Amino acid sequence: GINAEYGKQWYQRRVREAVVSTQSTGSKVERLGNSGDQVRPVLVVLSTKEAVRNVLGKSARLKESEVYQNVSIAPDRKADERAVKGAFREKLRAKGDLEPGKVWR
Repeated sequence: GINAEYGKQWYQRRVREAVVSTQSTGSKVERLGNSGDQVRPVLVVLSTKEAVRNVLGKSARLKESEVYQNVSIAPDRKADERAVKGAFREKLRAKGDLEPGKVWR
């Protein structure tokens, strides 16, 4: 529909603007894959940890937007980082099994 096409064009403009604005900050935006006009992931490399925290912290707001409700943001972790996070989640699950009413953070 018209709203979908407008949303797509708006998104493409924002990606182009992000590429231009990140060139001056040392950040990088890159579309992954070679599937023409189809939806595919975008890799965004930010220059500071603060910028990463800011983007990831606001990513939940995408679900509230009509245009971006199908967009998700996830950190790109190395294998060893994923292993550490997985072990931590398992530890929390085990604690949750021992004390089902308690919330572990």
